Amino acid sequence: MNIRKSWLFSFLLVAFLATSAFSNNTADLGPETVNQQFAKLLKGIDVSTLDTDQTIYVDFMINEKSQIIVLSTNSKVLDRTLKARLNYKTLTTEELELFERYTVPISFKK
Repeated sequence: MNIRKSWLFSFLLVAFLATSAFSNNTADLGPETVNQQFAKLLKGIDVSTLDTDQTIYVDFMINEKSQIIVLSTNSKVLDRTLKARLNYKTLTTEELELFERYTVPISFKK
């Protein structure tokens, strides 16, 4: 009887290890970076009003719903457009702290 229990336990242990070894771990896929998410949100902005290539700095914070709150930009030309595109859009990240001020550079090429 003891041998049967040992064999059964060994079989269950091997089965558990085999299924856990081949299971798909979603944490390994990794979330999009903040920069990639900003790029998706800003895709298709009309930059015809800009004279040259420009880097704009956007100050923002994240609220309790993981939404972007744009505090300020250094561009008078694209300020409204950036705020309209980014405000209250959800970011999927655990890297950023809530209600902390962050600055991200955004480069626009003509």
